Amino acid sequence: MNINNNKYFINIPYLILVITMFLDIKFNSIAIVLLFLFSITYLAKQRFNQRKYILIFSLLFFFNLLHVYNERFDFIVLESNLSYLIFPLIFFLKPIVNRRSFELILKSFLYCSIAMFLVLLFNAIYIQFFSIGNFYEINWFLFSYHDFVKIINIEPVYASIFAGFSVFISFYFFRNTNKNYFLIFIVILLLFQVMLTSRTPLVATFLILIISIFQTYSFKKSMLLMLLSLIIMMILVSLHSVSRNRLLSTFYGMQSDTKLSKNWGEDSGKLSDRTLKWDSSLEVIKRNPIIGVGAIQMKDSLVREYKKNNYLIGAQKRFDPHNQYLTETLSNGVFSGIALILLLLVPYILALRAKYILYSSFVLLIVFSLFTESVLYRQKGLVFYCFFNALFFSFYFLKSDKRLRLNNR
Repeated sequence: MNINNNKYFINIPYLILVITMFLDIKFNSIAIVLLFLFSITYLAKQRFNQRKYILIFSLLFFFNLLHVYNERFDFIVLESNLSYLIFPLIFFLKPIVNRRSFELILKSFLYCSIAMFLVLLFNAIYIQFFSIGNFYEINWFLFSYHDFVKIINIEPVYASIFAGFSVFISFYFFRNTNKNYFLIFIVILLLFQVMLTSRTPLVATFLILIISIFQTYSFKKSMLLMLLSLIIMMILVSLHSVSRNRLLSTFYGMQSDTKLSKNWGEDSGKLSDRTLKWDSSLEVIKRNPIIGVGAIQMKDSLVREYKKNNYLIGAQKRFDPHNQYLTETLSNGVFSGIALILLLLVPYILALRAKYILYSSFVLLIVFSLFTESVLYRQKGLVFYCFFNALFFSFYFLKSDKRLRLNNR
């Protein structure tokens, strides 16, 4: 038996990588190495001329590896950014062109997201009722944000982005199969996001889901589904007090932006706190627009700016900009910031033109999430984005059979 042609064997390295995205970083790093070795060992020799385009596309990623930090090339920064290059290279060597393999990877990620939610939910219930022994009043903090995800050591924003993407995967399979249990998955995953109370991915997921609905169905049916989705979302949010309060604080934070900005020493948890970080970041960028301050010195530069403006909590906690676009520009200059925008804009335009709803939804979720979090600053977010972006690009745009492409939308 030719192992290279075995449809079950060739999926294993990809599935291992997907599963380890939900685990500790060291397991994910090992999985990346195994997948890279696999792609070299089982190099697909066909369609090399066609696969040259993904290599060209990966050069945009490579731009982020060519920076000098404090007059020296920092290998720690290089290692953390290798995902920009390694995943396009993996799918250049071994592209996923089989629909069954592609959908198996998506389903694996979806089921892992639901499994993660169930583990966290049962753990929170156990702590509430068996460890604390409180049967009369629910401690909602155990069912939200950092306390909710503490057991698996993952930031709430990354868990929320994973859940949001899983919502789009469920919608993708519902469109193609009309199986109602995928609708149940969507409700479960939206509940997961509500409990995580990470506002930007939650709102972005809901808005992108509505856009996907209107791209798929007639106007009348889309309106009905949108109203149903809105009702479900309002019920889920209203039942979870922490999520409700965080969303309301965002609204009031927008209303009180000017007032709070005059008192840099406060940290209210509202949207205004982010604008304080953004203002400081912009001031540092103005002084170092071309080459930036370097990834290693980024936080030190921000701390000095925070102290200058009496933003004491920001200086004490050494906050990053909480905006990936500002983080990239602050670290490496405006050209790197432009490169990041191109990395998002080019795939989105291609997916939009080809009407690949799942791919465009994925990119749009990342675009929105980067406005309020430096998602690509940590390996969890970087590996997630680079892997699935390369997977989608490889699967959707490296096929020679146009009819197969149309069937896989």
